[in-house]
Amino acid sequence: MRRLATGRPCVVASAAGFPQVAYASRCEGRGLAGADAASLAALRRSVPPSERLFVVLPTPPPAGSPLASVPAASVEGWFVFELPAG
Repeated sequence: MRRLATGRPCVVASAAGFPQVAYASRCEGRGLAGADAASLAALRRSVPPSERLFVVLPTPPPAGSPLASVPAASVEGWFVFELPAG
């Protein structure tokens, strides 16, 4: 995660273990309410556009999730998605 953030301020959201992921990545941590369109849009709106936003899942996203169309990086068994600003 630290490499993905490339030194920019970042937020990492996950339903599982987000405090540990945030600490290890040196990003701000947030709980993830869901991987549906409304939850992801609300999360993106809560993060300033200047900050990178990563969603971290222990499994692939559920069918129908907007994350299913976002390229993922696999980091030590986790699926990492960056939600672009705007």
